[in-house]
Amino acid sequence: MRPSSFGRFPSKGGNSASRQTFQEAGVPGLERQGWLGLFAPAATPRAVVDKVSADVNRVLANPELHTRLVDLGIIVKGSSPAAFADVVKVEQTYWAEAIRASNIRLY
Repeated sequence: MRPSSFGRFPSKGGNSASRQTFQEAGVPGLERQGWLGLFAPAATPRAVVDKVSADVNRVLANPELHTRLVDLGIIVKGSSPAAFADVVKVEQTYWAEAIRASNIRLY
């Protein structure tokens, strides 16, 4: 079921050329995209991590699934555990700086 089927949220395709960027909408400097990833406990054996990664990438490469996800506005991009770890590090650095610069306090 499409998220817009519930009537609460408009369908917003993340890869649509007709959508405004944050800059175009008057929000300069915001260049983040949402992402999804799988995490496992630190002690997970490398063989298990590699198998799950290969299985997920194989599923994401399925043309029918890929098309359905794109239709929902999801940009499909599989990667390796090392590449995903790099994404997480970049995001941690970005958001730590954003929180510091905004003087956000967590209680």
